[in-house]
Amino acid sequence: MDDYNRFYLNQLYELLTQYGPIAEVWLDGANPTSTAQVYSYEAWFDLIRRLAPDATIAVGGPDVRWVGNEDGFARETEWSVVPFAGQRMVAEQTASDVAGPSLLGKADELRWYPAEVDVSIRPGWFYHAAEDSAVKSLPELLDIYRKSVGRNAVLLLNIPPDRRGLFAPPDVARLAEFGAAVREYYETDVSLPATVNVIDLREDISRGQQVESFAVDALLDGEWTQVAAGTTIGHRRLLPLDEPLSVSAVRLRILSSRAEATAALSLHYDPTI
Repeated sequence: MDDYNRFYLNQLYELLTQYGPIAEVWLDGANPTSTAQVYSYEAWFDLIRRLAPDATIAVGGPDVRWVGNEDGFARETEWSVVPFAGQRMVAEQTASDVAGPSLLGKADELRWYPAEVDVSIRPGWFYHAAEDSAVKSLPELLDIYRKSVGRNAVLLLNIPPDRRGLFAPPDVARLAEFGAAVREYYETDVSLPATVNVIDLREDISRGQQVESFAVDALLDGEWTQVAAGTTIGHRRLLPLDEPLSVSAVRLRILSSRAEATAALSLHYDPTI
């Protein structure tokens, strides 16, 4: 093993043993084409699995892929089941389609490789006192939540420490507000016929991700009316409605799927929309 990879392993060892529990290890982009450095990925993965067995290995690792942008949103069609050929993703991570029919035809295997959305609570990744008034608002964060978690992805929200090594007060206050709003608006199903403006779908992913297209109907004035539609569901799909509705009944229609699929439906009201 060359000096670089030995040094890298030593750094990983320190990080995984000296700083408390580690939830995720990012292997971010590097290795420009001007260098001949070969990374010892398998040695890195082995060390992480042994020292932090519960940690997710992300981006350059086998557990979670980068969604392809740093703006806080996943694709409208976001698959967790991704085609691979020759140990590599068939599509680029930044592609608009990572698992469509044409790409599946090029695969020699499929992997469960869900997307992670990374975005900062501030304009940039690092702390600047001049940006204390530029922390994302609650409506902005809830919009990010609906377009990341609500599009079958994992949300990684960056909170940069200040010069003290602590989170700045404006960030802490907004995080508390954000957490309270998510719990109030998205963890409790509103009862029929209450006013709703978000439809919540959750596919049974213990059976894989199967749904390719769906529609949601509401019983309005005694008639079934389509109020939402989409492609993938995955672990969660949040669908804001064009306008709030008071409905007496709702139903989900799975229009197409790769195999037999089931999904749960619930309703929410988010006053920030």
